[in-house]
Amino acid sequence: MKSLYWGFLFVMCTSLVFGQTYPVPQETERISVNGYLAAYFAKSQSEGPYPLGSFQNPLLGLSLSGQPGPRVTYQAEAAFSDDDRFDIRQAWLGLQTANYLNLKLGLFVVPFGQFNESNLPHQTDTINLPLNIAHLFPNTWRDIGVTASGTLSGLQYAAYIGNGLAEGEALDSGQQYKDNNRNKAWGARLGFDMEEGISADYSYHRGKYDAADSRDQIMQAAAAAWITQDFYIRIEFDHARLETPEEFDDGEAWGYYVQTAMIWRNFRPVASYQVLDYNDAFHGPGFAGPDTPGEGITQKKTRWALGAVISLAPGAYFKFEYDINREKDQEIENNMFLFQLAVEF
Repeated sequence: MKSLYWGFLFVMCTSLVFGQTYPVPQETERISVNGYLAAYFAKSQSEGPYPLGSFQNPLLGLSLSGQPGPRVTYQAEAAFSDDDRFDIRQAWLGLQTANYLNLKLGLFVVPFGQFNESNLPHQTDTINLPLNIAHLFPNTWRDIGVTASGTLSGLQYAAYIGNGLAEGEALDSGQQYKDNNRNKAWGARLGFDMEEGISADYSYHRGKYDAADSRDQIMQAAAAAWITQDFYIRIEFDHARLETPEEFDDGEAWGYYVQTAMIWRNFRPVASYQVLDYNDAFHGPGFAGPDTPGEGITQKKTRWALGAVISLAPGAYFKFEYDINREKDQEIENNMFLFQLAVEF
């Protein structure tokens, strides 16, 4: 890990020395205020989570950003959601040094895959998160540390060092802020754009996730998109591996989604196919530490999400969706209708 720290120190110093070759705009903006709000109604079949129908997930968010100096930027974002939960989603100070190197210090959304950084209701065409996104890492996965990003020889990159994820009952419960061990996690994403709206990227994350600082968590993602004025196709594959005590097999989870939409003025019909395969004998419900293993996790699921997005006005969207859920070797009636309003301002 020491080599990573020295590496970040080197690129920071290099950017300060050579950054004048690629000057940033001299105009400064004191403050910009943006916000968003959303809520949805869900009605599931008898064995789903909302058999009686329920209004769910009210969300109100506010973001402040600005450029107090020619090279300094900042952003602070907070959101109030269901269960009276108030989350700080971002709080970082940035240094714009060059086209090939920009730095952030603070709380940031982790640049992993394509979905994690653009998953707010007004940014997505589906209402429920894809199965792999919902289960393989925390919703809006964040970390505290340092990031570097930029474009170099046509390649877009983002790299970071942070506190990493903690150990919990499942992969989606590992969000933390204060580090639970001495290890610092690190990761990177490398992507490129091709002609005709085609792009692709690969992400990698590694860190010790247990309090004893002894077991690795490794995550990878491969994503691609083809976007035109008339349609788009998006694909993201995610994989996670967890080292566990010797008497247990390592935990492993993988999944993907394929999503497409036609773009007809203010109306977008959407279809998404999603897969999740998650096996972990050590964690699961009841997990309370290495001396108290959980019940284990075995999930093999697929979903068809069919719906549409209607643009009511600039920044205002009405979405509806029907999820066809299937679980391997189980007959469960848990399909679901969802309707959502989302606004950005």
